[in-house]
Amino acid sequence: MTALVALVLSVGQSGSSQPGAPAATSATSRFPAASALTAADPAEPVAGVDDVDTRTGRLRAQAAGAGSALAGKVPEATPPTVDLSGLSVAQLQARAARTRTEFIKASMVYEQAASDAAAAKIAAEKAETEAAAALAQADEAGEVMGQQVEEYYTDGISSNALTMVLTNPDQSINQIYAEAITAQEVLSTQSMTVEVLDAERKEADVLSQQATELRSKADDAAAETEVLLKDIQVRAAKVASTANAALAAAAQEARFADAEQRSRNQSALKAWQRYLKTLDGAHVVPPRAKDLDRKRLPYRLAPLTVDRKRVTGIASVRFHGKRVPVLPAETVDAVSRAFADLGRPYVSGKSGPDTFDCSGLVRAAWQSPAKALGADPVDQFRQVTLVPAETAQVGDLVFFADPGAGVQHVGINLGGRLMLAADATSSQVGVREYPGTPYAVGRVTLPRGRANAAPSAGGTVMRCGAEEIPASASGMEFPLEKGSYRFTGQFGDPGARWSSGFHTGLDFAAPVGTPVHAAKTGTVTVSKSPWGGPNLVSIDHGDGLSTLYAHMSYTHLQTGDHVNAGQIIGQVGGLGNATGPHLHFEVRLAGHPMDPMIFLAGGGAAAGGWGGHANGMIPASALCGLQSAAGHRLRCDAAHAFDAMSAAYAKANGGRLCITDSYRSYAQQVRTYAKKPVLGAVPGTSNHGWGLAVDLCGGIESFRSPKHAWMVANAGRFGYHLPGWARAGGSKPEPWHWEFGRAA
Repeated sequence: MTALVALVLSVGQSGSSQPGAPAATSATSRFPAASALTAADPAEPVAGVDDVDTRTGRLRAQAAGAGSALAGKVPEATPPTVDLSGLSVAQLQARAARTRTEFIKASMVYEQAASDAAAAKIAAEKAETEAAAALAQADEAGEVMGQQVEEYYTDGISSNALTMVLTNPDQSINQIYAEAITAQEVLSTQSMTVEVLDAERKEADVLSQQATELRSKADDAAAETEVLLKDIQVRAAKVASTANAALAAAAQEARFADAEQRSRNQSALKAWQRYLKTLDGAHVVPPRAKDLDRKRLPYRLAPLTVDRKRVTGIASVRFHGKRVPVLPAETVDAVSRAFADLGRPYVSGKSGPDTFDCSGLVRAAWQSPAKALGADPVDQFRQVTLVPAETAQVGDLVFFADPGAGVQHVGINLGGRLMLAADATSSQVGVREYPGTPYAVGRVTLPRGRANAAPSAGGTVMRCGAEEIPASASGMEFPLEKGSYRFTGQFGDPGARWSSGFHTGLDFAAPVGTPVHAAKTGTVTVSKSPWGGPNLVSIDHGDGLSTLYAHMSYTHLQTGDHVNAGQIIGQVGGLGNATGPHLHFEVRLAGHPMDPMIFLAGGGAAAGGWGGHANGMIPASALCGLQSAAGHRLRCDAAHAFDAMSAAYAKANGGRLCITDSYRSYAQQVRTYAKKPVLGAVPGTSNHGWGLAVDLCGGIESFRSPKHAWMVANAGRFGYHLPGWARAGGSKPEPWHWEFGRAA
């Protein structure tokens, strides 16, 4: 037992001693890790549990050196000089589009880095707290053990049974023996405690080292984020400069184009009115189409010929020595109705009465049930009877096709290579020159035969003269929860691994089993693929838009299932042609892969364009001011609807709608994003840039207010809605953000 006492004393004596006793050693001096890691003075008292925050601060201070060394790497954001002299409007728009794409990609890299830095910071703080707590716990336990051993050491020889008999004559042998046995057991326990304490100290050492390494990584990540932020700010200056130049050039061109458009409209309208007066002067009432499609024509009318060939379904009359074409009454009515809509705004998918697209204008002009036309240029092409282009007459339909998009534009022929059309590039119903050589000419009044075979469409989605992203693209969500993944493959990355020669989607690296969510509502197709694995899921969202989810380890879906945006559709895996667990995500238009960043970068707010314009680069002439809110502009239909909604709101609430934001130029979007990249939508993806979104105030910005409730109950009557992502419980709740109708 004496040996045991000596062992315990050698490792656990307290700082106090009796005269003549060996010099005492601090109970914590056996564990130098505490003083080394906390940089404490040797004479400083041992910290307790209440000092965890102090220890955490010291650990951070020790690790701070790693981050400070990187501070010099952060460059100053120097706005670049962008030489745009001598570029045409088309070249400026192309340059702006390219810089926007680069900016979006840089923004996504920044957001990933910011997410990584935040995660590293949390991990470092957690490790520091755990390490400090472990050190404090070991210190406290060591101090308690030292006090207990000191008590036995102070009693000294009382632990020896023979001495206890001599010094305590009043106690029985049994009592003395029991006390000696108890002392042995206590000292044996203290010896084991020493070993436990030593293990705890070593563990605290490891935790402290890990905390230091994690803090260094966190500082590195923060410094990298700062570098990327500066890069974003430099790019912002560049892209804003380019966008402003393109917009200014487009606005300048639009001023001339507007004057030219008005002149062309008026000239064509006057020519049509002269034609109608000519028929009146010739005492001709336009006959019905069925009366012209026969060998025997109405009185005084004769066949119309071109190059000695009869023009089917059209007659002529001699007036002042000239042959004047006589159009069917249905054609005269249709052309007159179309002229009445001159200047109406272009809106994709609309057929009046206030807005039109190219096929919508044609459909509205030909109102006869017997001659009812389809809803898009392809359907109308299939329906009408085609005639030789050299025999085209006023009122015929002229169709235009693109190699990648098929038949995508239609107008009403006016002669002289002019047509009356709702054109996407001019944003309105107007008279314009042919945009190219007509693919075909059709005469609506002729009897219909077998459907015409339309040319096949490629990967380009066009409508009425401009490329278009469909309305179904609006509101797309990320397929994985934020913070659960890392980007490991970008769209367009070159490589021999892909059959197309480039990467056709985005790769989200994540652990096997990570939930995968539907990016948008749609109908499911499940298939097997050597490259995509046995759980390849495709979701059709309508309008030719679909999303693809590859390499998943599991899916519970079956072909034909309907899923909602955000619904779990499977789990991340590494099946198929994959080098590790990840989700390969694609967005396709008409089967053609598109850059998913364009659809995802806005946090669900990305939408399609209109009028052939770029997001945030819409000339003022194509927008309308709000009568109920001076200084704010929207697309004309959205503006008219907002004014009507504001009037209804005023009757119910005693005042007009309060609005803080409406159309937002691309340069404004860039400035907002550069200040707070993580919070704002990536420039070029916000519906504010299409003139289709408003931010409201005056109480509407609170989900629980009666005024917000009024908007929820009534906004739909005027074409406005609160997007799913902006609702309470959505991915980015914004009760103040309201959008108008279909985005495309």
